[in-house]
Amino acid sequence: STRSDIQAQNALGEIWRQGYGVEINYQRAKDYYFEAAKGNETNALINLGLLNYRKQIQGATNELAYQYMMTAVEKGNHLGHYWLGIFYEKGVGVNQDYKKAENEYRKAIEAGNEGAKYKYAQMLFENVKTSKQSAKKKNPIYDEIKNLLIEYINSPNTSDVNTMYSMYMLGELFTFKDYQMKSAKISRYYFESAAEKQFTKAMVRMYFILKEKEPEVATNYLKEAIKRPTDGESLYEMGNLLYEGNAFVQKDIHQAKEFYGKAWALGYQPAKEKLTML
Repeated sequence: STRSDIQAQNALGEIWRQGYGVEINYQRAKDYYFEAAKGNETNALINLGLLNYRKQIQGATNELAYQYMMTAVEKGNHLGHYWLGIFYEKGVGVNQDYKKAENEYRKAIEAGNEGAKYKYAQMLFENVKTSKQSAKKKNPIYDEIKNLLIEYINSPNTSDVNTMYSMYMLGELFTFKDYQMKSAKISRYYFESAAEKQFTKAMVRMYFILKEKEPEVATNYLKEAIKRPTDGESLYEMGNLLYEGNAFVQKDIHQAKEFYGKAWALGYQPAKEKLTML
């Protein structure tokens, strides 16, 4: 069949997978992608990989997800490098391998994939935090994380959630004791930027930064943070604040316990410890 036929098959797959004017039907999407893939449409291979990875079709496996991405890359589709980076990082359909993940993310970045900058920086960040390496070895990694995240934030096609999290990671990065560029001022700038975008954990950081010197502003950050609790941290800190009280929040042990309870319900460990002590 002609190239335009093959592209049409892939487009029909997209219509059923995304539900453009029809009810989403992953099985039908798969059938169209399969036909397109037989004609060497590499985007269809990527989409078949995603249907398997997201377990949206019958008989989906991680191994198939990996194989489809691998085939797409072998046939010259650079988007596959991004997904292979994720698969190697998480061990999806293949053994977990950070070195190979790094390699795939770098290839994706070279091919102009902005999202790969974020994913690669995030992987480096999580790994370096728990690393026992010397400061001398860590500093070039810190610099690479910084550069990747700043490039990502400044690129035009970014997701809001990833941008907020990038700002938050930069905020944390500049607090690391062994980072030669450590700076409370720069750290605060990034936490504040993420907090402005309503990122809960950044609001909690701003609460800590301002707690002593500007308690009113700090308290307002915390009040905002509890509206969208993510991992229970903001609820726990509000519990602490109610337990102790300040000029802007009246001491209320009963309400403090309620907040600890809510934080514990979200799996926040310190809240459980606090409740057992009360």
